[in-house]
Amino acid sequence: MDENNTSRAHHELMNRLTNARTPAEVANARAAADSWLAANPGDGDVRLARERLQEAYPEEDLDLEEESPT
Repeated sequence: MDENNTSRAHHELMNRLTNARTPAEVANARAAADSWLAANPGDGDVRLARERLQEAYPEEDLDLEEESPT
């Protein structure tokens, strides 16, 4: 991936992490961040955004939302 594509992918991932609200969005953003961090372990911005998402939407809370009927 060239530098321009990498920068764009990073920007899109940061947007996903920042804007995730539904359980599916949060789970997908976390998975994308985990994949990104596996390839880019020194990316502190993504790591911090993922941690903030984790604090805002703990996994156990997401499990309860997915199980509750609406």
